[in-house]
Amino acid sequence: MARTRGVPRKEVSGVCGSLVSLTKTALSRLSDPNDVRCASTVAIALCVWELLLCLAIIHHVPYTEIDWRAYMDEVGGFLAGERDYTKLKGDTGPLVYPAGFVYLYGALKYFLCGGSGINDMQCANDSTSILKAQYFFAVLYVIHLGITMATYIRTKTLPPWSLGLLTLSKRLHSIFVLRLFNDGVASLFTHVAILFAQSNSWILCFVFLSLGTSVKMNVLLILPPALVLMVGWERPSTAVFSVMAFISVQIILGLPFLLTYPSEYFSKAFEFSRQFQYVWTVNWKFLRREVFLSKKFAYGLLVCHLVLLFAFAHRKWYRVIGKSNSKNINRFFWHFFFDWFARVPKNELPRSKALQASLSNKAHILSTLHTGVFIGVTFARSLHYQFYAWYFFSVPWLLWRCSFFDEAGKYVYSVTKTSHKTLLYPEVVSSGLRVLLFLVIERSWNVFPATGESSATLFAAHLLLLAGLWFANENGASVKRD
Repeated sequence: MARTRGVPRKEVSGVCGSLVSLTKTALSRLSDPNDVRCASTVAIALCVWELLLCLAIIHHVPYTEIDWRAYMDEVGGFLAGERDYTKLKGDTGPLVYPAGFVYLYGALKYFLCGGSGINDMQCANDSTSILKAQYFFAVLYVIHLGITMATYIRTKTLPPWSLGLLTLSKRLHSIFVLRLFNDGVASLFTHVAILFAQSNSWILCFVFLSLGTSVKMNVLLILPPALVLMVGWERPSTAVFSVMAFISVQIILGLPFLLTYPSEYFSKAFEFSRQFQYVWTVNWKFLRREVFLSKKFAYGLLVCHLVLLFAFAHRKWYRVIGKSNSKNINRFFWHFFFDWFARVPKNELPRSKALQASLSNKAHILSTLHTGVFIGVTFARSLHYQFYAWYFFSVPWLLWRCSFFDEAGKYVYSVTKTSHKTLLYPEVVSSGLRVLLFLVIERSWNVFPATGESSATLFAAHLLLLAGLWFANENGASVKRD
């Protein structure tokens, strides 16, 4: 009777053994950075999941009005024929974004609200139009996610499972599908540009960087590292054409305003002197209001930003991968400048083949570009909640470039390895610490309104991550200070 009612013991043992084997194989593949097929499968699955999740959020989480009404008011004036930028205003104040923003949200207003004749207030409050806009931004978000994952996978550096971190931000879902901010669009153009940079298509890279800048000026943060990479290893002619392409896109997009009210356009579209409000800052609430508003504090942040840009360019970005810094003669000061001017007459590539290979390495390009933006974010004059889109998609990458997590994992394992039952393997500990810092950053962005504690925690996490990037070489190993 026992044989007819139950499953034979050998069959049960065989099934369990197969499940264990499959689990081990799956975990091994999910932890292998070189398994491109596994990473691609994970990326596709996550994109499908995120599309479904975004649709669920749209239909089950109430839409929050922040700037959409102001956007519709601002572009409404343009659609009505106004070209004076000082007269394009919304309920939150004057328009402060370049022409690309006007065309993007003007197109959304035109197609979603049924043409230019519709009343601005009616369009801004029309639930059907807002729902269509949310669908648009949901698709935009998934496309952004897919492109970001592609830039990761091409480097064969991060384990496939880590791609899941890119889907875990509550704040980012809100920025895209509940708030409809332009920051997400600017970030999408930036990551398309990064994809072209990894393919060494620098002219197209700078075209898309210019398109991103035309939507929001924060994209300018990526220009310094991009110029170091491009000028450092490309032919001078390519560098010149790329910069010209960037400027040309700005001129073409701004032409309707430049031909009519040029000074008004420049004064508002590229307003660098804008004063931020203390009430909305996410990163400096631990400071007193007087300090936050002081010019000395603003100048101090600018100095820190510039010093770190030059320091990273000299020590990390313009270098031959694999050589210690003490033996690396190819440095930003002053080889970068001497080499470029020496190559101009004959329009040559860098004479150092090793330097060429290093500066065109996909992982190095991604690290350099993301680090440049992150430096700007760390010392930004103020960060508002939507600004999280500027660098969120780079956080997992930057975490895996910090080698002190690996050193911590090895140390913990060396302490606990005497126990035969320990699960604290180096990879487990290092990954756990990375995820922990990721969650600390995410939690700081989800505290509303920001407090002194949440701001201090965010700034400390940024500094810790920045220090990790400084003390890590391109191969992921720790390096000592010269």
